[in-house]
Amino acid sequence: RDTLSQVMEAGHVDTSELNADIKVDPELAAIVKKCTDPDRAHRYESASELTEDIRKYLEDRQISVSPDMHHRRVVKWTRRNPMLAGVLYGLLAAAAIHILWAIWAREFL
Repeated sequence: RDTLSQVMEAGHVDTSELNADIKVDPELAAIVKKCTDPDRAHRYESASELTEDIRKYLEDRQISVSPDMHHRRVVKWTRRNPMLAGVLYGLLAAAAIHILWAIWAREFL
């Protein structure tokens, strides 16, 4: 009932006020906001469009209503590809260690 009155008064659901003890993911909040936008033109055009965004959210892919920041894309990619990410991050760490060793050796040896 509180949510319905909030939509009637404010025009949308502010997910941060639904339950202060529960932290809502910003992407999920963006989906809810788009669903409850008072202007029909700003809502999802179809249930399949909403379904697609929910599917992308669950698969850690970029949703249509909230463009990802670069670091968030990396985190999502890492979660989807843990083995490949581990190999790549290991190679990056090894390269960094090699470069630092070469610099240190040139200075002190």
